[in-house]
Amino acid sequence: MEKNILDLLYEMKKKCIINDDAFMTKANLSYAEYNFFIAICKCEEINSNIIAKKMGLSLSRISRVIDKLVIRDFLTRKTDSNDRRAIKLVLTKEGEKLKNQIKEYRKECEFKIISNVSTKELTIIKESFNTVLGLL
Repeated sequence: MEKNILDLLYEMKKKCIINDDAFMTKANLSYAEYNFFIAICKCEEINSNIIAKKMGLSLSRISRVIDKLVIRDFLTRKTDSNDRRAIKLVLTKEGEKLKNQIKEYRKECEFKIISNVSTKELTIIKESFNTVLGLL
């Protein structure tokens, strides 16, 4: 029997979660911490408001995630020299290293997906995903 779109998406999500869980366990990261690093990968500047919006979390929840990352020496808080009320978040050396490991892991995962797909098929897949996302 042919699977419907939701079943296919669920299977794909399940496989990705299994792989992500293995990475998170190895890196000793919670789901929120892992997603924090994914959210900041394309950010020029990091602050609580930006990250909360990107992750779809409240400021109080993101503050708890940030607190844990500061305690684990992945992040530091710095006062903005232009606005002393504003707090910038800066990755430590260990935080930068972990961010790069996550970027590399995700690049490898994507390569596994696209390595056996033609450019034309990849374009169709991306367009289809964008269409589905636009409908949700």
